[in-house]
Amino acid sequence: MMECRDVWYRYPSGVEALRGVNLRVEDGEVKILLGRNGAGKTTLMLTLNGLLKPQRGEVVIDGRRVEYDRRSLRWLRRRVGYVFQNPDDQIVAPTVFQDVAFGLKNLGFDDGEIKRRVGEILRELELQGYEGRLCSTLSGGEKRRVALAGVLVMEPRYLLLDEPSAGLDGVGFKSLVSLIQRLKARGKTLLISTHDLELAMAVGDSFAVMNGGRIVHEGEINAEIAEKYGLRFGCFRG
Repeated sequence: MMECRDVWYRYPSGVEALRGVNLRVEDGEVKILLGRNGAGKTTLMLTLNGLLKPQRGEVVIDGRRVEYDRRSLRWLRRRVGYVFQNPDDQIVAPTVFQDVAFGLKNLGFDDGEIKRRVGEILRELELQGYEGRLCSTLSGGEKRRVALAGVLVMEPRYLLLDEPSAGLDGVGFKSLVSLIQRLKARGKTLLISTHDLELAMAVGDSFAVMNGGRIVHEGEINAEIAEKYGLRFGCFRG
């Protein structure tokens, strides 16, 4: 289980992005974190992965309070994978194979195991044959899949997806929904940040709405809640 307890975070600019957030993500569920841009969704996810340290409150993963020394963060980031909204913020190597293998190499996996695991995840994400492609030449959708592959190859127990449907056409959207369903079937726990109700309704087990750095609603999403907090269905997907 992932849990935030009374988490506060203020950026150096003075913007208070999180104000006493309490959130629980149960094992095996797909929880949807809804809200407008600027509501605090991304900041909350960054605290769950240890990329940001709350000024107050605590993050608890599998009953273990997150600490912020190097050893603890290493444990946390192997357990909680985070896929950024913009894949260019996550891709770090020249070729697809090198990028997906990056984390495994840093952890000291041998070449045979790296090749096996990278090959498996590229096939799952329909990227077989892309191993030698330069990441800089890929389309936005292809980069998004490479960034996701680089996280999934590490086999995290928990997966954080930040606005994963942004910019997807109908085919890409259906592929994303199918992938999320497969991950859930394999026992993964997912927290998905979005303001796209189409995605939320397609994959979500439970829902929380953020506004102004707080959780303002948990439970079913109806028309009144959607209108109040600016939630919408994705643009037309042909």
